[in-house]
Formats: sequence, structure tokens, C-alpha cells
Amino acid sequence: MFGDRSKQLSDMFAAQFTPHGSGFLYRRDHVGAGYMVTAAEREAFVAAYLRDWRRLFWGGIAGVIVLVGALVALFDEPAAGVTIAGTVSLIALLTLPYLRSWRRPERELARRMPSLPALDRHAARREKLARVTWGNLALAPMFALMLAMRGWRDGGVHGWDALWIVAGVVLIVFCVVQAVRKWRSERTG
Repeated sequence: MFGDRSKQLSDMFAAQFTPHGSGFLYRRDHVGAGYMVTAAEREAFVAAYLRDWRRLFWGGIAGVIVLVGALVALFDEPAAGVTIAGTVSLIALLTLPYLRSWRRPERELARRMPSLPALDRHAARREKLARVTWGNLALAPMFALMLAMRGWRDGGVHGWDALWIVAGVVLIVFCVVQAVRKWRSERTG
């Protein structure tokens, strides 16, 4: 599983580098300013990203062990708020270095003159919609139904369980809007 996830992440990261002439064109998230890089530079960026991801993975495991150990050592029965605060803090501590690693090429290439400007707002939207598959949009209503079913218990909706139904409706509306945008984008080119 670890190897499969590493491959998926490295493929996602490497997809920001598209073949262009004798090298590669790097665009952060496929829409940023375009910088020309050599194949060796691309491989170095991908290797550094994978190395950082593995460190964060093992750091996350160590963080969970430390968090659980601290909760057990400090509390007989920790309050939900303490557990949530610890979990959110751990996620934040892991997310920030991950984003820094994801944006490493942009930081290091910022000293160079971009080969191409960043995509404008409309072109960026078309690019992002092109990467969303129709299959993903079709799966979302099933997840929305599961959210709504979570809120419907014991023959009705009780109290805060209504938020699950609201989340399901919001997800369906979001998917419909994205599907319409994707359809329009594909028709207009």
C-alpha cells in the first residue's frame, strides 16, 4: 500500500511537468507560470518530493503515537475537544511542510524568467475542469446519499443530524454545478 500511494503521489507531482521541446515545462498545479526545466531537474524535484513525503508519512505515524500517548498519560478520559484540538494541530503540523514540498519547484525556479505566463482565469478553470473525470462527478451523488442517510436515523431527523442531510444536498449542488461547467467547457473548447 505504501508503494502504491507513493507512486500515485509522485505521478500527481510529476504531472506538473509536461514534455516541451527537449525538456519539460513546469506549471504549479498545471496553471501557474511556465518554467523550462531539464529532465535531470525534473527527476531531482520528483525525488525530493518523494523523500519529503516519506519523512512526513513516518513523522505522521510518530505524531499519532505521541498524541495518543500524551492523551493517555495526561487524561483518564480526554474530552472530545482536547482530542479534536490535538488532531487538528497534528494535521496542521503535517500539512504545512507538505505544501512547502509541493511548491519547492516554484520557489527554486522563481529566480528564472518564466517561459510562459500563468494561465488566465478562464484558461485555468478549463484546465482544472478537464482533469475532473465524469466518473468522479457520477460517484459524488452516491457519497451525498450516504451523508444524507447518516442524518436519517430512527425514522426521522433529530437535532444536529440534519447537518448530514444539508452536507449531502450541498455536495449534490456542487457536483451539478461542476458538471454543467465541465460540459460547457468541453463544448466551447
